[in-house]
Amino acid sequence: QEGWQEYARLKEQRYTHTAARLGEAILVMGTSSSSCSSSFSSCRRTAELVPGGGEFELQHDSSAACAISVEDAGEVVLIGGGYPSIHGHVSRYSSTGFLGSLPDLRQKRTLHACGAFTTSSGEKMLLVTGGWTGSSLLSSTELLSLSSPTSWTTAASLPQAIYWHSVASLPGPAGVDIYCAGGLDGGGYRDEVLKFDPEDDIWEQVGKMAKARHSFGMVGVP
Repeated sequence: QEGWQEYARLKEQRYTHTAARLGEAILVMGTSSSSCSSSFSSCRRTAELVPGGGEFELQHDSSAACAISVEDAGEVVLIGGGYPSIHGHVSRYSSTGFLGSLPDLRQKRTLHACGAFTTSSGEKMLLVTGGWTGSSLLSSTELLSLSSPTSWTTAASLPQAIYWHSVASLPGPAGVDIYCAGGLDGGGYRDEVLKFDPEDDIWEQVGKMAKARHSFGMVGVP
């Protein structure tokens, strides 16, 4: 219909949150407005299933964290985030709560972007790129194989250090491809759309957005 209509209402007003598909619902995770001070020290860190699901506490501060849906496992992976204490913890959640942990990121980061892709050999990979350390912007990229999740490995860096960008996945000819768009580089908004090539370990520009932007949401629509 080329229009937007209301789908559901969150139980609590939220900001700096993240969300990922979980089955036929959406798991929304992050800071709620309840009892939240200006220093963020008393903010609640909760997740809720939309529509109509329950609510549970998160293991770590998820302000400006990043979430990845692992649909074949029926879970969501929540990565990094936090403010003012930034961390690199990686946690697995189902619709009812915490399932367990995966290895920490090599670099603690917040305001980063993440996604999942499938290699030409069928290997499912998690990807995290960019973000902020609390003192500097990041261009680095890290990968974790879900078939042998022992530790994150370093991959090609983005062309520039950015944060407040977004990542999405789309089916490709050899598996699932991953794209990164927009963001803020410390001097201005970005409009590039980049694609990660795991075979050659490079990010290549494949297009530009009609308008440069940051702090936005992006999802792949086959």
